[in-house]
Amino acid sequence: MVRFIMSILIFFLIGLYFLGSGNLLAASAVDTLENSSIEIESPTLITETIQRISPTKRIFIISNNSNAYFPGDYISIIFRNELVARGITAKQQDNISGIKILHIDSTPLWKLMREGLDVQILRGDDSYFRRKTLPEALAGANIDTEEDLYNETSLVDDDLEFDENKDRGIKTDNVITANYGMVAGVNNDFAPATYLQPYINWAYQIGDNIWTEFCYGVNLVEDFPSLKLATRYTNITARIKYTVSTPFYSYLLPYIGYQMTRSYNPVAGTPGDDKTAEELENEKRLMDALQKDDFIFGATLLKRLVPGWFLRIDVGTDIVGGGFGLEF
Repeated sequence: MVRFIMSILIFFLIGLYFLGSGNLLAASAVDTLENSSIEIESPTLITETIQRISPTKRIFIISNNSNAYFPGDYISIIFRNELVARGITAKQQDNISGIKILHIDSTPLWKLMREGLDVQILRGDDSYFRRKTLPEALAGANIDTEEDLYNETSLVDDDLEFDENKDRGIKTDNVITANYGMVAGVNNDFAPATYLQPYINWAYQIGDNIWTEFCYGVNLVEDFPSLKLATRYTNITARIKYTVSTPFYSYLLPYIGYQMTRSYNPVAGTPGDDKTAEELENEKRLMDALQKDDFIFGATLLKRLVPGWFLRIDVGTDIVGGGFGLEF
């Protein structure tokens, strides 16, 4: 019995020994890990220059003289050895790249970003800098697929061209609009009158901010030049315009041009329905009164609604109206 008790005691002491040793080994391992420093290799940084920044600071045009990053590459902007922002390379041409900013890591440094500033670019993993990303995702900067890099809804507002178009207020060459307005004329008593008329415009940018524009409008004037007659009234204008950028994504385009208005009614002024010679002559004079050729001036206001679409207002000596336009 004594031997049995002694055996149990010996096994108990041996167990305590190994348990204590295991704890000591574990503690030693933890201490070793805590006290050791893991060396992370310093990443390769490239010095480049910020050339342009969009008004909303969502797009940066940065030099890429080293050709170290390409479309689709995630990059980080480093300044004063700290992370500033994270972005993705959306476009590249020659030795410059367009960077779409995805989020900001340092607000104070972000405020220092300006055109002409030299910054460092880190391609890929930026964990070396051990910065906590601030939840400052910019509105409209969601990019889920490669196609989103060129999605008009996310890029057009800040689309920074790499060519000579950079000096243009409106980057595209063409703007087509459909409108409704008031055009001047006369009534059956030869008194001034205005007529509602739908019209379309096509403007083409022949140089930076210089446009040529063609306008065509037509409507029917009822009971003109006499009762039960309807006259087709046509308005054709050609304009030269200049773009002046204004706040809130708007553009003012003063213009000068030339207007031709024409009236057409095949029976006006022709004998019939027991009309007197005086009545026939009056119809001819009224038809002639709607026809004019004259120089015009005025201004157009374009307000960007969404990328590619404008609200338009025309105020001029030729017409007053408004509508919606598409740029391409």
